[in-house]
Amino acid sequence: ISSNDISSKLTLLTLHFPRLRILWCPSPHATAELFEELKQNKPQPDAATAVAVTADSEALPESEKYNPGPQDFLLKMPGVNAKNCRTLMQHVKNIAELASLSRDKLAGILGNASNA
Repeated sequence: ISSNDISSKLTLLTLHFPRLRILWCPSPHATAELFEELKQNKPQPDAATAVAVTADSEALPESEKYNPGPQDFLLKMPGVNAKNCRTLMQHVKNIAELASLSRDKLAGILGNASNA
């Protein structure tokens, strides 16, 4: 598995997110046709709604905010899941700081004492 190989990245994505669905098209034209078919009988997207969804994000893309190595490590830990992983990363600077947290503080961050 290489961090630069797109096949490896797609494989990791599908392993970590089994419910993820990937649409793969052989050409840009085929992609346009696929999206046209998917959009049939659906309303036109609303720009204000789209902006509101992304208003919380900062200038950096999500992929550049966190190092994927420690993030994958956290997701393997008991009590840490996709819903609380980001919150946990926002509260600690590194794994060492995480390890030094009290159980009560960790429960507060994770939002559930049983996850701590």
